Amino acid sequence: MTITRKLAAIAGVLSACMATPAVAAYYYAAIDFGLSRASDVCGEYLPLASKCKDSSFLTRATLGRQFSPELGAEVSYGALGKASGGTLGGSTYDWQLSALQISGTASFSISDDVSLIGKVGL
Repeated sequence: MTITRKLAAIAGVLSACMATPAVAAYYYAAIDFGLSRASDVCGEYLPLASKCKDSSFLTRATLGRQFSPELGAEVSYGALGKASGGTLGGSTYDWQLSALQISGTASFSISDDVSLIGKVGL
């Protein structure tokens, strides 16, 4: 499954879960964008490679559900970027990284305005 299809599937799940106000009160979603860097690819592992590229754009989508004020769960998928070692001796070296995360969340209210939040997952 391509990254575009995975992101489209996550977007479909998010829109289906947030279709009604009753459901939206218990679900939440997040989308992260950023830049990933594999700094050891060009310098340490392939120092003589030509056209080495060690940074890439990354995205991550998260869907979470709060079961109670204290407990919840999250599922997220991230396309964390690509690295290209370029060409060395006629061979091309490329890497791509993605991740799926399933987590339980817990929060502890310290005051009306402050809570301590933790997450444990795979």
